[in-house]
Amino acid sequence: MAMLTMSFPMDYLPFVEVMKQAYLILTDSGGVQEEAPTFGVPLLIALGLILSGIIERVGKLQEEREALSVQIPTLT
Repeated sequence: MAMLTMSFPMDYLPFVEVMKQAYLILTDSGGVQEEAPTFGVPLLIALGLILSGIIERVGKLQEEREALSVQIPTLT
């Protein structure tokens, strides 16, 4: 189960399915702000620099996680 999913822009119908399955949506998009409540999904609205900072930090955490997984030796 993924704890966080970041994605590039999607076509509308696949995006609706993702929103329906979400536990929480973090966005700066006005359209998403209007649609998320339709599916009963809580919404956090991040503006400009806040969202870019979050995205940057998540990217760094993912890189750190990948680096750690490479350094862990396997037992044979």
